[in-house]
Amino acid sequence: MRRSYVVEILFTLVLFTLFVVGSFFILLSGANAYQKQVEEIQNVEELRLPLSYISTKLHQANKDNVSIEIVDGINCLLIEEVIDNKTYVDMFYYQDGYLYETFSALDILSIKNGERVCAISNLIMEDRGEDGLYFEVTNDDNITKSLNIVLR
Repeated sequence: MRRSYVVEILFTLVLFTLFVVGSFFILLSGANAYQKQVEEIQNVEELRLPLSYISTKLHQANKDNVSIEIVDGINCLLIEEVIDNKTYVDMFYYQDGYLYETFSALDILSIKNGERVCAISNLIMEDRGEDGLYFEVTNDDNITKSLNIVLR
């Protein structure tokens, strides 16, 4: 009878160990899935920020005051605004891994005065005429997100 008692205890311990090990692997798998989901969300948010910022600025602007031009050798989005009979420009451009913004008078427009908005790996800006403006942002993981805005 003693032998039967030892076998029951060993069987119970083995069964409990299998349960604990199985639970551990299930938790580990869930944690990995959660981590991947968080990284994916962060990548999307990193791309959404610069596009949302540019989109908001464009929606506040008049269609006739928006252009994409080269300033100091860099492709820039220019949004002109008249304040107290003087023309100012809100300028966006990509340089050295960052989206920059500069707000200055038209006559002293330069990329040297830019402020960093956010880190990105690349920004493509195109004026597609009647099809609007096209923007494409790339992050460090080479994930891209694009935006096409038709101004009214």
